[in-house]
This record gives sequence, structure tokens and C-alpha cells, in this order.
Amino acid sequence: MKYFVLGAMPPPLGGVSIYCMRRAESLKNAGRNVTVYNSTKKMSLILLILHVLWFRITNKEFVVEVNISNPIALFFLTISGVARSSLFLDHNSSRRLKNGKIYSFCFKQFCHSAQSIAVVNPNLINNYDFLPKVKQSKIKVQSPSLPLLNMRLLRQRNVFQNI
Repeated sequence: MKYFVLGAMPPPLGGVSIYCMRRAESLKNAGRNVTVYNSTKKMSLILLILHVLWFRITNKEFVVEVNISNPIALFFLTISGVARSSLFLDHNSSRRLKNGKIYSFCFKQFCHSAQSIAVVNPNLINNYDFLPKVKQSKIKVQSPSLPLLNMRLLRQRNVFQNI
């Protein structure tokens, strides 16, 4: 199975970017086929959507791990159908649901379409009361903490050379 990881990668250093870097490396260490799409780069979203469409056409198995909360990106992931194959990891972005109608609309549509949702804090589950009860029951709590990695090894493997 192919894993696509969409999220910010260092630099900048921060909680989500460190998580994405560690997640990609832990999947690679487990022998998984991983492609990282750095959300701080302009073409990443388009390339991800094209890659996913190719995998659908060729009937290959894949999952997309979404670690972003940009409403425009979520909108395009939803209308392109990528959301149906996505695990959305809520790093606390659902707290922004009250930040305006456009954000709320895009976020809710994406969540309705997402294959699954994981939250980093059990209190965040309450932010998903707009989802049907069946889907709410499938929300899981997942720790954002992953083991520290050997940075020299990461540089040798070109983990930072991502799309």
C-alpha cells in the first residue's frame, strides 16, 4: 500500500512539521512506500491530487494522511475526491470552526467525506458534533508524539527532499 503524507515539513520547526517528518520516517522504517507532500510548497497539493487520481485509475491501494487545515486545500481535496481516501489528523485545527462561514463549510465538507478522523486530544471530539453519530463513533484519539529520529540518518536518506 502507498502512503501519501500531506503536511508541513521542517523548516519551519513546529509541532505539526516535526510530527509529519517523524511520521514519514516511521512509515519508511516500517517498510512502507511513502511519498511526502510538503504543504508549504505551492505545487504539492496539485501533485498530490494528480498522484491520487493516477492510483485510482490504476486500482492501486493507498491512503492519504492529511495534516493541514487550510480551507482552500481542504476544499480541493474534497471536490477532487481525495478526501474519501484520507485520514485527517486533527492537530487542534477543529477549534477554528467558529472562525467564519467559509472555513467552517470547507472543513465540515472535508470531514463528511474523509475516510477517518483522528484527534490528538480527546476534548477535540466534541468539535465534530456536526457529523452523523455513526461517523462520530469512528473518531479515534491518536498521540501526536512519535519517537525522536536520527537527523544525520534522515539527511542521508533525503527525507527533506520532498515534493
